[in-house]
Amino acid sequence: MEGRLVFDNTVLSGFATVGWLSGLGIWHPEYELVTPEQLWNEEFRPSHDQERPAWLTVRAVGGRIDAERPGQLSDTDWRCLRLADRLDAVLVTRDAPLKGRASEAGVQTKWQGSLLIETFEACGISTAAYEDGVESYLADAHLSAAVEDAIRAAEK
Repeated sequence: MEGRLVFDNTVLSGFATVGWLSGLGIWHPEYELVTPEQLWNEEFRPSHDQERPAWLTVRAVGGRIDAERPGQLSDTDWRCLRLADRLDAVLVTRDAPLKGRASEAGVQTKWQGSLLIETFEACGISTAAYEDGVESYLADAHLSAAVEDAIRAAEK
């Protein structure tokens, strides 16, 4: 195993909404793919009728979340950050405040758009599925025009 990737809800929901969630499994077993238990049970599952994929590890993140700047991040965002820090993992998100706070804390980060392109290029998402879902994905993601263009232009 090369490392660990911690997914926040924007990643899981973004991929699941357009039917690409299984595509993330391409990164396992090279990476351990992890998300907080609270996120899976309280945010993801109520919105998506899906069972946990075998490649996804769901971990409890206990303790009280003490926010220096309350309101900027949700409780589950703090749990993603705490989990990535504990596991020395890369936190994958499209949430700019979460990415900024993670960078301040010395946690490695990756933009969800980069992971999407890499997943498509590595054949985790078929060309047909990508073409069918890309516009719906972009409509939900609220990304910059440059990032949208890069996602639309991705090729295998």
